[in-house]
Amino acid sequence: MVTGGARGIGGAIAEALERDRHRVAILDRDQCDLADAADVRRAAAATGHADVLVHAAAAFDQAALVGLTRVLALTLGPSGITVNAVAPGLTRTAATQEGVESEAFEEVRRGQALPRSLVPGDTAAAVAFLCSDAGEALTGQTLNVDGGLVFH
Repeated sequence: MVTGGARGIGGAIAEALERDRHRVAILDRDQCDLADAADVRRAAAATGHADVLVHAAAAFDQAALVGLTRVLALTLGPSGITVNAVAPGLTRTAATQEGVESEAFEEVRRGQALPRSLVPGDTAAAVAFLCSDAGEALTGQTLNVDGGLVFH
């Protein structure tokens, strides 16, 4: 299940998971209001069992998501469930192309270790890795897919 999966980074994630033979259900604002608990329950019931949940709906409260990721990893780890976060850098999507001035992309690019603009497929590849057998030993981590803008 991919929230925010109709376009942009979420859409690229849904496509990458489909290429890896996952059966993907998309919950986007047209299908579900994630702020409405009853709507989320309805959508979850309609979708049924999900082995993977990717919350890709746009959010900019990273400190809260990182903390939630760590708590969920500790809580769900004994059941064999991994929980990770992927923090994309400034990525060229239709929404950012409209809402961010072109100079901002260049300024961010200059600050990155890798001198190129990010595209949705960059984040999608990291998520697909985490959802694969190769990522099964990673939990409680935050991967910064930002071209080397931030180092941890």
